[in-house]
Amino acid sequence: MELRRHCVTFCAATAVHHGGEDAGLFPYPARVEETGPRELRGEFERLRSGLEAHFAYEEAEVVPLLRAAARPLPG
Repeated sequence: MELRRHCVTFCAATAVHHGGEDAGLFPYPARVEETGPRELRGEFERLRSGLEAHFAYEEAEVVPLLRAAARPLPG
């Protein structure tokens, strides 16, 4: 039961997290049609840089926690 509760909590948090990313990321393609790709180059560079920093943080902070949680408990 504890594993189920953990999975439901994790999935809910992941859905909220990724929903926020979707809401912030996916309006950009529509703006390309409105303003043209040249005008948005700086925006995409800012987005790329932010995503790279975000993924680096997740790899440094979250992946070790997930690996530790995946190990069998002693005893």
